[in-house]
Amino acid sequence: MTIKVLISHNRQDNEFCHALGNSLRVAGADVWYDEQNLGAERLMATIEREMRLRPIFIVVLSPEALASDWVREECT
Repeated sequence: MTIKVLISHNRQDNEFCHALGNSLRVAGADVWYDEQNLGAERLMATIEREMRLRPIFIVVLSPEALASDWVREECT
């Protein structure tokens, strides 16, 4: 069974999130996070769809993420 993971992060943490996502993929996980910096309209619809498909939700917490309305919205 493949583990399905969604990673929530602030774009200022892209480098860390990319490394985390790659490590999880190497371990066999199916990982999604906003790698393309989707626009606001597409982003929420895509996040909502991916959250329904992925039972594991990882939040990358950093000072930037804690100040992010997007990250806060994804967590509620």
